[in-house]
Amino acid sequence: MLVIHVSRPELDRLFAKEDAMTKIQAAEWSSIVRGEVPAKTYLGCTSQIIKHFDSDGRHRATTHRILDKGTGTVYHEHGKDITIGDQKFAFREGRSDP
Repeated sequence: MLVIHVSRPELDRLFAKEDAMTKIQAAEWSSIVRGEVPAKTYLGCTSQIIKHFDSDGRHRATTHRILDKGTGTVYHEHGKDITIGDQKFAFREGRSDP
């Protein structure tokens, strides 16, 4: 699958168009934590990379989340990539926005 690199505003627009965060938060898509490390900017919290899949098992999105496991509070969450149809769109760190 070809990956198209997009700006942060464009990826945010695609997440909104697909209503991705609502589907993630409502558990319409299954979520699997693929990696976690102590968060650098939020002491005592965990930085997670999470893959999200639809009911057919297709990868739909990847998000980054800062979570306080003690309280369940999510301090920060944003999309890293999203798959729409057969196309994957991803934000590449360091890319300057047009």
